[in-house]
Amino acid sequence: MTGDAEHSGRMRAVGTCLALTLGLLCVAEFGTRTFIGSPSNAVFHPVLGSTQLPNRMSVNGRAGFSRFMTNAHGLNDEDPSPDAAQRVVVLGDSFVRAIEVDRAQNFTSLVEQRLTGVEVMNTGVAGFNPTLSAVAFRELPESYAAQLVVLVVNAEDVTDMQNDGFELVRDPLGAVVDITYVRHPPGALRWKLAPILRRSAVVTDVLRRFNAPVREFVARFRAAATFRPAEPPVKVEAPPRLSDADLADATEFVITGIGERAEVVVLFVPLATFHAGARTVFDPRSEHARAVFGAAAQRAGVPFLDAGPALAQVYADTGEPPVGFHNVTIGVGHLNAHGHEAVAKLLAHELEPRLQRAGR
Repeated sequence: MTGDAEHSGRMRAVGTCLALTLGLLCVAEFGTRTFIGSPSNAVFHPVLGSTQLPNRMSVNGRAGFSRFMTNAHGLNDEDPSPDAAQRVVVLGDSFVRAIEVDRAQNFTSLVEQRLTGVEVMNTGVAGFNPTLSAVAFRELPESYAAQLVVLVVNAEDVTDMQNDGFELVRDPLGAVVDITYVRHPPGALRWKLAPILRRSAVVTDVLRRFNAPVREFVARFRAAATFRPAEPPVKVEAPPRLSDADLADATEFVITGIGERAEVVVLFVPLATFHAGARTVFDPRSEHARAVFGAAAQRAGVPFLDAGPALAQVYADTGEPPVGFHNVTIGVGHLNAHGHEAVAKLLAHELEPRLQRAGR
C-alpha cells in the first residue's frame, strides 16, 4: 500500500506540474498576443522572400502599438474600393506598412483624409526594397490600378538592395533591361517552423528576439540526436557588390517600369538623430541613399521628395522627435504620429495638383 501511495503521490505531483506549466504557457500566449505581438503571418514567396497572410487580425506592441486586420492581399489597409474616383498606390517597406501606429494615424491614411475623392492604398511590406516593391506592384490585381504611384525609399534600402541577391541584366550598350532574383527554397528555420509560428505568438516572439541563438541550438540538438558533429555552415559565394551606379540604375529601371502604368513620385524618408537645441543631424547613410535615389529619380524624370526638412521642422516646432516610441527608444526607429503627420502634409501637397491634372 505504501508503494501504491507513493506512486499515486508522484503521479499527482507530475500532473500538477504539467497543469501549472500548461497554465503558464496559456497565460504567456494570451499576454503576448494582447500586448506584444501576434503569431507570424508570413508566407514564403520565391522572389519576394515573404508576404503576409490575408484577412488576419494582428497586434504589434514591440514598438508603438496597433491592432489591425490585413486585407485580402495581406496588406495593412482596407481592400480597394471599386467606386474610387482616383487612386494612389504607395509602395515601400516597414516605413509604409507602419504597424507602429493605428492605421488612421499612418501617413497613407492621413493623405487620403486630405485629398477628397482619392483612395490611397498602403502596400508596404517589411523588408522590401525598391526592386522587390516593383515585383509586388506587378503582382497586384487590377483593382489596385492607380493614377499615381508613390515609391517610398529610405537609407536602409541601399543595404537591403546590396543584400537581396539580385543581378542586373544589361544590353550591349550597358542599359538595364531586366533584374533577375536568386532565391533559395524555403529551407530556413523560420519556414520549417512556420506551422508552429502561425499558431503561437510566444514562439514567434522568441524566434524573433533570439533568432541566431535558436539556430545554433537547433544545429547542436540535431548533431546530438544523430550522434554526429554539427556540420560547418556551407559557404555561399556572395554576389558581386553592387556599386552606387548599379543601385541607381536598378532604381531607375524600377521607376521606369512602374511609370508605364502610372505617374510616379519618389518619397525619401531619411534617418536622423535629434539633439538639444532643436538640432537634427542626418545619418551619413541617409546622405548616401539620398544621392543614389535622387540620381535615379532625376534620370527617370520624376519628382524626388525629401521628407528630411519636414521631419526636422517638426522637431524644431514641437521638441518631439518624429520617430521612436516610449516603449522602445524615442528618437530612433520608425515614424511616430508626429512623423506621419509631417510626411502626410508634404506628400498631399505634392500629389494634389498632379491628381487634379490627371482627373481633367
